Formats: sequence, structure tokens, C-alpha cells
Amino acid sequence: MANKYIRAGAAGTGSGDNWTDAYASLAAATWTRGNTYYVADGAYAGRDFNTATSGTTTITMKKATASDHGTETGWVSTYGDGVATFSSAFTLSTAYHILDGITGGGPGAWNSGFGFEVSSTSSSGIIQVASANNIVRHVKLIGASTESTNDAIYTSNLAGDNTFTLSYAWISTCGRCPVFMDGHDSTAATGEQIFEYVYVEDYHAGASIHGEILSASQGNVPDMTFRYCLFEQVQSTGGIMWDNASDHNKRCNLYGNVFYRPSGVGWTAPNGVIGGWTGGGGEDCYNMRVYHNTFINIDVKVFFNAFTRAGNLLAGNNLFYNCSGQIEYNYFSSDYSHYINSGGTNGETNGTSAGSGDPFEDYVNRDFRVTANTTAGATLGAPYTTDMYGNTRTTLTRGAVEYSTGADTTPPAVPTGVTIS
Repeated sequence: MANKYIRAGAAGTGSGDNWTDAYASLAAATWTRGNTYYVADGAYAGRDFNTATSGTTTITMKKATASDHGTETGWVSTYGDGVATFSSAFTLSTAYHILDGITGGGPGAWNSGFGFEVSSTSSSGIIQVASANNIVRHVKLIGASTESTNDAIYTSNLAGDNTFTLSYAWISTCGRCPVFMDGHDSTAATGEQIFEYVYVEDYHAGASIHGEILSASQGNVPDMTFRYCLFEQVQSTGGIMWDNASDHNKRCNLYGNVFYRPSGVGWTAPNGVIGGWTGGGGEDCYNMRVYHNTFINIDVKVFFNAFTRAGNLLAGNNLFYNCSGQIEYNYFSSDYSHYINSGGTNGETNGTSAGSGDPFEDYVNRDFRVTANTTAGATLGAPYTTDMYGNTRTTLTRGAVEYSTGADTTPPAVPTGVTIS
């Protein structure tokens, strides 16, 4: 195990052993299992990460910073005070890689401070995931600005194990789906795909090329979780579109997220913010949980009402503010949510409502903490017991963020991200 160094423009020996002799590009590096590769500020091409696996030994590529840059030999502070940009896609062809921009993302930094920035208009995605057990975090993704088959995360042909994690990401734009799944193993697959602290600002699917925030329908879908995310765009077919016809036991968890339509941003979602597909292909939606989410200014259908088959769909402890769109639950069983200027209690036995009143610290500037507590929601077990700030849900505030007098006066630090072993 060793530390290696990558610096655009490096003119030393190219051994990668220190900052003076750093590899000048990702292509020039020798990639070895167990190594950590520090990347300096600068412009690079992307790479196919295809080094053969050796058990579960990882390769880690991380952004160099002032506090974490390995050796001091040849180090200059300006190598670590900016961004490493990549002008083409990352492909994860083999397992056990960690690609970590180190900084950026999450509450207080949804669209700032990212150590890695990847741009690509590839029809196979900005991040192409072709093997399981990979992690990408603290990264800004920039794709096509018009309709095209350009997805932000494109997972394809995973066999057996479908494990993948995206953390602390900003999907600035892409041509179709922020998350698209295609051609996974048709046998019962293991593993889970987790998307956490992901900010979806924009995507460009429409009438010609249909798209969704999540397109989970092709082949065998894995267990999936979306938690602590911020979604500011829903268009074309809809938002989180889930079809687990191949295995009704597969689950989709949505908790601690914020669905927010900013003023002046148009949403079009005939199949709803959360739902599935229409058609004759056996579109099924089973085993979904929608807990402790916040919905703001939603003017389209929230829950889909035209599945071919559906069951075991549960929702609750959600917060709706100024939502004029349809909130009929249809196939979902929901309770203990709070509705402000959003159509009363929408049939919930333990729902609460108010006619007006902005409950948030400053939602326009993406601060979704609440200024006062709600009536307690239902008690839920793990994994629904913490919010995006790491607060334990002791008073069961309805919505994405647990009320805390401390959090209401002092913005919390940006969370540090997930460590894998």
C-alpha cells in the first residue's frame, strides 16, 4: 500500500512518488490495488477504472487538500485550494474503487465546494457503473444541456451484486436521467444502491427523449435508497419511477429528502413525483417507503395513480408546504403527515394541517430547517431515526428535518461523508 500523486503539468520523473515527480494525468498513472492516489487542482481527462480486483482491496482516488495531501515533498499550497476537473466520463468497470472529491455537497453546500467536477455528454453517462461495490462522493456532474441519452449515473449489466453508493453530489444538468438503470442481472441480485446528499438541479428529458430522476425498470432492480437528497427538478415522465416487476420483494426507501420547486421553475410530471410507468409491459410498484420527506411548492401530481399492479406502499411523517398539485394517495397507505396550504389532511386519520404559515428558516436559499416543531409523527424504526444533519428524531418532527433549537440558531457543519471498509 502506497500513496501516489497526480498533478496536471507535472514535469518531473513521472514516477508518481511525490508532487514533484507526480503523474501528469490519470492515463499516465500505474493503478495498483491498495494504493491511494492524490489528485491536485487542474484539468484532466476521465478514465475507465478497470484494474483487476484483488479480493476486496480498494483503489482510492481523492482530491488533495491543505490538510490531507500525503507527502510534503514538492507540495505547493495552490495544488489543493481549488478543483480537479475531468473533461470526460468516469467508467467503473471493476469493483472496489473510491472516487472522493473530499469537499462539497450536503446542507449548506448543496452547490458549492466540490473537489471533483466531471463533465461529459456521453450517451453512456457521466459516471458509468459497470461493476458493483464502488463509491463516488463529493463530485459535481455536468452533462448535456439538451435532450439526449446522457444520464448522470448510468448503471448497466451488474451481475449478482448491485452495490453502489453516490454521496454528496451535485447533478447540475444532464440530458436524460440523473439515475438510469439498464440490463441488470435477471437472477435474484444482492446488494443495495444508495444515493445520499445528492442535489438534482436540472435534467433535460422531455417529449422526444423521456426521462425521470430515477429510471428503475430495466431488468432486475436492486434494493435502492434515496436519503437526505434535494430535488429541484421533476419533468418528462416523472420523478422517482420504480418498477420491481422482476422481484416484488425488492424495496425502494425514500426518506429525509426535500422535493422543492423554486419559483419560476416549471415541473411536468404526468406520472407524478413518486410512482412508475403506464403501458402494457406489466409495470409494478411494490415495497416502497416514503417517510419524513418535505415537499415545497409542488404543482404536479405527487403520487402516481395508474399502476398495473401495486402493493405494500407506505408513506407518512411527511411535510407538505404550499402544494397545489394532486396529493391523493391512491395505492399508498399514508398517515401522520402535516399539510400547510396543501389541501387539508388529504384523508389521513392522524394528519394535521394549517391554512398558511412558512415553517422554514429560509427555503428559498435551501435552508429547510423548521422554526417550530410539528405535532409528533409516528414512531419509526431504523433507518428512519435520523435527519440530514445527523439529528436523532426524538420529537418526530414531520418532514425531512428534525426540529432542534440549536440547529435553528446555528447552521450545522457539512457532514463528512461515508467511510467504507
